[in-house]
Amino acid sequence: MWRQSQAKGIYPRDPAAIARFFDGLDLLEPGMVDAHCWRPELADGMVEQGNGSWRVGIGQKPSV
Repeated sequence: MWRQSQAKGIYPRDPAAIARFFDGLDLLEPGMVDAHCWRPELADGMVEQGNGSWRVGIGQKPSV
């Protein structure tokens, strides 16, 4: 159902392409990492490193 609602589907991007989404923002700790590294205590045993992981990060507008 979800896949049918996506006009273009899902396409993998390399880390440099993903990092561009954070241009102009301050990337918060731990930076842009594999999802299982964001909160490793919650991911323990659920996802193996480099095996279908997602890249995640949080950015905020720079303070003025």
